[in-house]
Amino acid sequence: MPTARKARMKRKQTQKAWKKRQKLRQLFELDRKKIKCAQIFCENKKWIAPSADNRNLATVESIHRIKFFTLIRALRKRFKNRRIEVLDEGAENSSFARKLQKKVEKEFGPNSIRVIRTDIRKRGVPTSNLVNTPSERLVETFGKNRFHLVVSSFTGLNYTKVNSVKALANAIEVLRSGGEARICSNVIKDSDIKTIEKNFRNVYIVRNEFRIVIFKR
Repeated sequence: MPTARKARMKRKQTQKAWKKRQKLRQLFELDRKKIKCAQIFCENKKWIAPSADNRNLATVESIHRIKFFTLIRALRKRFKNRRIEVLDEGAENSSFARKLQKKVEKEFGPNSIRVIRTDIRKRGVPTSNLVNTPSERLVETFGKNRFHLVVSSFTGLNYTKVNSVKALANAIEVLRSGGEARICSNVIKDSDIKTIEKNFRNVYIVRNEFRIVIFKR
């Protein structure tokens, strides 16, 4: 087969795969209405994920069964000591981000890590480290290939009002190549993970009960 023809076929396959991934996380008008209703409900009822506001570094590490400082050290080595960008998805008022950043900066110096938290509830004026956005709109908010690590601990991804696949697709697309997502959820089904694996050929997913680890190649 001529080289030009092979190149055209490869481009078509790439475009087709890209369109499938786009459709996988696309939000329709009904989806946006569901998200809006969830935001209003959370603000009016002062609803939070159970105990999420009280979670600290030790609590989150016990949920995920991993030492995040050790993981950050491995990510720094993998990314040649660049500043590690972490997304603490649906973090609310958890002190996890603050404690992790303090511990990492004590070892590796200022600006060695940046942790951004998201919260579906609007809490005054959003800052550079706290963004009001749901799990289904992560790409829309942050763009693709932004974070080295995404952490979700029974928070936004676990309470999506749209569907788990769209939320997972967003978490994967905001990850950099070589990055990881550490997700704890008891609502994500095996069929959801199979759908993701089918459409994202550049990810490797390991599941152990409610703990899901996603590696992006």
